[in-house]
Amino acid sequence: MDNDVEENSSTVIEYRTYRWRFIILLMLLLLQVSVSFQMQEFSSIANVVADYYDVNYLAVDWLGLSGIVLTMLAFYPLTYACEKYGIRSSITVSAFLCAFGACLKCMALRRNFFWFIFIGQMFQSFSFQISLYIMPTVASVWFKSEESATVISVSQVAISLGFALSFLPSMLIFKYTKADEEIRNGFCLVLIPVAVISVALFLLILMLVRDKPPTPPSASQKLREIADYSWRDLLKNSNFYYLSISFSLLVTCNQALLLTLNQSVLSEFTHGETQLSIAGFLLSGSAFLGTIIVKILTKKILNYKIMNIIISVFGALLITSFIGSLWLKSEILLYLALFVFGICRNTNCAIVVDFMFEVTYPFPSGTVYGISFAINAIFAITCTQLVTILMNNFGAVNANYVLLVNYLIIISLSLLVSEDYRRRKANSITKRTISTENLDQ
Repeated sequence: MDNDVEENSSTVIEYRTYRWRFIILLMLLLLQVSVSFQMQEFSSIANVVADYYDVNYLAVDWLGLSGIVLTMLAFYPLTYACEKYGIRSSITVSAFLCAFGACLKCMALRRNFFWFIFIGQMFQSFSFQISLYIMPTVASVWFKSEESATVISVSQVAISLGFALSFLPSMLIFKYTKADEEIRNGFCLVLIPVAVISVALFLLILMLVRDKPPTPPSASQKLREIADYSWRDLLKNSNFYYLSISFSLLVTCNQALLLTLNQSVLSEFTHGETQLSIAGFLLSGSAFLGTIIVKILTKKILNYKIMNIIISVFGALLITSFIGSLWLKSEILLYLALFVFGICRNTNCAIVVDFMFEVTYPFPSGTVYGISFAINAIFAITCTQLVTILMNNFGAVNANYVLLVNYLIIISLSLLVSEDYRRRKANSITKRTISTENLDQ
């Protein structure tokens, strides 16, 4: 009898979480806010940039699309490097590239130095992609499995916050600037402080970020470290295709909406700079409410498929409302539609991503995330350019129907996904999980 008890007790495994995980997450979130702001800072004032540097709107759009192109071309080397060199090295390199790109942009104040902005943007594109790919690894290595969706959602909030803040200069600095000297001074007020903050953040990350905890946080992570996985299994997984394409189209809708919002609002609203700033801030700034909803939903509802279908349908209705606001030239409907869409999009993305990690387990989550963004790159480039071209020829209302078509595809794919919760099955072998709040670890 005693031998049986001893044998059973030997199978008990303690999985610990450490309070230092919040420090690491905070550093990565601050980096994502910083780099996402800088990726979007020129697209939000596309009209000012186009006039000052004497370039067209498509050239300004490509500042935002540069990171998307990089995703398509370099997702595998970057995700492989993140998996190989670990969390600390990946986040440190990402922070350095962000700071270096910010310093390069400070040299682009003369009217013929648009190419300096583009080079700086490319460095920050690398930074942005690395920060995206390493986030799922941080979630799986430092956090419990049930916290994964919340971590991804918080990451989406950080990125959305950076995008939201990028709309403030158009209202606070560039609203009444006309002369070249005024625009140049405005660029100085934005670029120089951002560069200083980026360098300071790099130094903080260098001091505070750690690679991995002494013990894994969950059974699924422990098994992932020793499990055999193959690309063949992933490529034969139909659920992976459905969910990765759905996620890619979700991100595409948000990217296309952000990159073309300047043209959409200014073309439909007379003197629409104020409406643009408010709409852009509400769209991106409301995402934090999605995190609260994700945390509640993932605790109360275990059926990811049903949640995904319902939220996708709601997203399609909100895009329809946004198009209606442009047609009716209604500020109230514009603000309401974009505010709620920001909440809905963040919730939808977090649920789809966590569902994707479930069905592809034990394949590395960072690589799965990277593949999804590579697919997104193809859709985003096509969709953004298509919306811009259609807007120039048929107006903002008709052009934005492209976003509604994307959502109809997302809903169709959501209906095809089967419920295959592999990570939950792996966690079911856990005998005991202990949360150790120890800042010294």
